[in-house]
Amino acid sequence: MKKFFDRCSEIPVEAVLISILHGSEVKGAIDYARRCPKKADLWVDSGAFTIWQQGGHISAKWLVKQLRSLMPYLKDFRNVFPVALDVIPGARGQKPSQKQINSAVKESVKNAEYMIAEGMNVVPVHHQGDPLEVFSQYQEIAEYVGISPANDQSIPSRVEYVKSLLPLIDLKNPIPCHSFGNVSPKVVQAFPFYSADAASWKQSIYYGQDFSLTHTKRYVRQTGFYKLKGRFQKVSVSFESVRKCLDYQKQNDNFWSYRNVYACEPQTFKRTL
Repeated sequence: MKKFFDRCSEIPVEAVLISILHGSEVKGAIDYARRCPKKADLWVDSGAFTIWQQGGHISAKWLVKQLRSLMPYLKDFRNVFPVALDVIPGARGQKPSQKQINSAVKESVKNAEYMIAEGMNVVPVHHQGDPLEVFSQYQEIAEYVGISPANDQSIPSRVEYVKSLLPLIDLKNPIPCHSFGNVSPKVVQAFPFYSADAASWKQSIYYGQDFSLTHTKRYVRQTGFYKLKGRFQKVSVSFESVRKCLDYQKQNDNFWSYRNVYACEPQTFKRTL
């Protein structure tokens, strides 16, 4: 983690997303901001999914308390954006019922409203399968809205999901939207996202794959695979993959600018990767 932030400071990267549950990520991000003061935005995820997988639960009240205790250490960031607390339906390994999904959506909306009322500039997240009217509701209460296509669905299904949200935004002046966990070219070119994140750009480098629109793959012999994987983990993932991600962002920025579509930029933040 330290080496990753060391490499990022050489570029520097303009945004960092961490989980509040992972101390090493929090410490690495704070150290990074001290080296690059006021040059990066910080996104703080609640870690609700991690806790849910372990059978636990996080309350919005607890999360607000943790964020407030952390804020004094985040003063070197340009902006700080907590991700609203999601309520995940059902239990791990079980398909949730529609009743459970509806209940979880209502609780997620309540959590976002509570955190905003507590003065948190949160980013509420609309998930694939949530009612479309919830996306409209999030646009009314927040300055920045997250969109989360389902990773267990096919790419065409994810594309159809983000396209279903298009009638709900103003293409002449769309609210900034962030794609959580999805940077597939077909997905990010189906909706004018303002920003996006995913771990896949790092994982692809592990296996010798360039992160670009063409997805050109380097074919290697099986006998040399593990050596290649180890080499990329130690060297390229910390530096080259970051540059590839930034290049990929520019390509998609150009894609939407050619269509004369630009997301509005709230006064409270600057561009986030």
